[in-house]
Amino acid sequence: MNLKQFLFANNSSHQILAKNTFWLGLIEVFSKLIMFFVTISIGLYLGTNGFGAYNYALSFVSLFMIFSDLGVSTVITRDIAKHKDKAADYLGNSLSLRLITSLFIIIVMSISLTLFKSYHPYSGLIVLVTIFYLCQQISGLTITVLTAFEKMEFVFISKLIYFVGILFSTIFMVKSNGGINLMIILNTGISVITIITGFYLIRQLQIPVLLCWQKNFIRQVLRESIPIFGFIACTQIYLNLDTLLIGRYFGDHSVGIYQAAYKILFAFQSVNIINSATLPRISVLIHENKHSTLAKLNRLVIILSLVVLLPLAIIISLNSRLIISLVWRSPDYLAASFILPLLIWSGIANYFRNYVTNLLIASSRQKYVFISILIGLVVNSALNLFIMPLIGYPFAATSLLISEVVILLSSIIFIRL
Repeated sequence: MNLKQFLFANNSSHQILAKNTFWLGLIEVFSKLIMFFVTISIGLYLGTNGFGAYNYALSFVSLFMIFSDLGVSTVITRDIAKHKDKAADYLGNSLSLRLITSLFIIIVMSISLTLFKSYHPYSGLIVLVTIFYLCQQISGLTITVLTAFEKMEFVFISKLIYFVGILFSTIFMVKSNGGINLMIILNTGISVITIITGFYLIRQLQIPVLLCWQKNFIRQVLRESIPIFGFIACTQIYLNLDTLLIGRYFGDHSVGIYQAAYKILFAFQSVNIINSATLPRISVLIHENKHSTLAKLNRLVIILSLVVLLPLAIIISLNSRLIISLVWRSPDYLAASFILPLLIWSGIANYFRNYVTNLLIASSRQKYVFISILIGLVVNSALNLFIMPLIGYPFAATSLLISEVVILLSSIIFIRL
C-alpha cells in the first residue's frame, strides 16, 4: 500500500483507524497549538478581569446551546456510518431541524437578557457569542457527515480553514488594539466560510445538500437522540456551572485565574482524538458483530492510553507552577498553579469515560450515557453549590475530579450490564 492509498483511501479496519487517527491527530495538533496561542493572547491582552468576563459570557451562552443539537449529531454519526446510502436524508432533515432550534435559541436568549438585568454588562458580548456559536453548530453538522463517512482528510481541511482564520482574527484584534467584540465578529465570518467549505466537501462525496422535512424520519432520529440530548444538556451544565458560580461568588478575576488553568486542561485533552477516531469504527464493528475485533481494539486503546497519560499527568502535576509561569508569563496568573494538577487528573478520568461512553452509544445504549452524566452533574452541582462558597473557588477543580471519577465508574458498571 502506497502513501496515497494509506492517507486517502478506506481499505481494511486497521488502515482506516490508522488513517483517521493520523488526520484527526494532525488537525488536533494544529488546532490545539493555534487555540493555545489564541487563548494566551486573549488572556494577556484582556487581563484577568477581562479574561474572566469573556469566559463568563462563553459559559452563559453555552447553556443555551444545549437546545441547538438535541443529540442529533451523535446519532447520525453512528447511523450514517452504518447506512451511508441515507446520508442525504440525515443531512437534509438535520439541517432543517438545526435552523429551527437556532431560531428558538435566539428568541429565548433575547427574553433572558431582557428579564435578567444582572447580565447587562455582558449583554452585547453575549449576543455576538450566540450568533458565533450558532454558526459553529451548523459547521459542526457538516463535520458530523464527513466523520461518519470516515473521510477525516476532509475534516482536516475544514477545521484547518477554521482555526487558521481564528488565529488571524485574534492577531488582528491585538495588533489593531480592538475589542473582544471585533474578534467575535471576525470569528463568525470565519465560521460562515467553514460552513461553505463543509458543504462543498460533502458534495464531493456525491451527497446532495438540500433542506427537507420528513416527519417520520425526524421523529425516529429524535427518539434515538433524546437520551443523547439529556447527556449533552447535563454535560453543558456540568462543564459551565463551575465558571458561572465562580463568577457569581468570587468575581471575574477568580474566573480568569480558574480558566487560565482550565485552558491548559483543554490543550491536554487533545488525547481525545482517539475517541473521535474510534467511534465510527466501533459502530461498524458492533453492527457487524465483530466482537473479538472490538475486544482487541479496546485492549489496545486502554493499554496505550495508560502508558502515555499517567506519566504525562505526573510530570504536569509536579511542575504546575513552572508550566503556568511559562505559559501565561504574568504573575497575575500564578494562582492557577494550585488548580492545574487537579484539572489534569480530571482530564484523564474524562478521557476514559468518553471511551466507555462511545461503547455505550455505538451499542445503542444511550440512556446509560445520560444516567451516568446525570449522576456526575448531581455530585458536581452539590459540591460546587454547598462547599465551594465556604472553601474558595479552587475547590471547583476538586469537585470536577470527583465527579469525573463518579461518571467513569458509573459508565463502566453500565457497560457490563
